[in-house]
Amino acid sequence: MNTINDVKEIRDIPEIENYLDKVFKLALYEVEDKIEIYNLDIGDNMHISIDLNSDETVIDGEIELVNLITRENIHYFSYTVILNETDIIKQYSYRPLIPSNEKTFIK
Repeated sequence: MNTINDVKEIRDIPEIENYLDKVFKLALYEVEDKIEIYNLDIGDNMHISIDLNSDETVIDGEIELVNLITRENIHYFSYTVILNETDIIKQYSYRPLIPSNEKTFIK
């Protein structure tokens, strides 16, 4: 499965509540574009990758997911479950700056 599904709110991502208290580690911060990428190993050669863009000025090396999703002014948030470093199992995106008619919402 390699389909990107849009959500109206970050909390609409299926099963995200199971990871709210988990600590994600910063893998990359792109200064110019303000892109942050965080990862969490969830076992069985799987991990969750969070890509986001927000107005946050303090970037943490490790942060609980609940603190990532409650930031103000999130412009982009992608939640991806990956198997064996390359196989995308699930992918959800919160893209408030994109018009609704250009999105594919999960059912």
